[in-house]
Amino acid sequence: MAHFSKELGSIYSFSEFLYLFLQFDIEEKGLPPNTTAVVNLAGQNVLDPTRRWTEGFEQNVWNSRVRTTAILNKAIRKAKNKPQAFVTISGVGTHFKLEHYVT
Repeated sequence: MAHFSKELGSIYSFSEFLYLFLQFDIEEKGLPPNTTAVVNLAGQNVLDPTRRWTEGFEQNVWNSRVRTTAILNKAIRKAKNKPQAFVTISGVGTHFKLEHYVT
């Protein structure tokens, strides 16, 4: 099982926090009873301008996208009452010319 090690006083990013929550709550306890749908919007922004592409950052991207989806998939398979839907989105972007939307 993957884990994060941080120096004392470090701050976790939201994606790191979410992964830890999934790892230690959903993975161990399973889905809440009577879950009807699972929607996974987790995932570290790969184009984060505040982060350099390092092995640690790459591991964070992997954990926040691939491991998160795997944890949820495993929890769904183990659930007594399976959710009716599982939606996962790992990257969303839009490209448009601003002048088309500004009046």
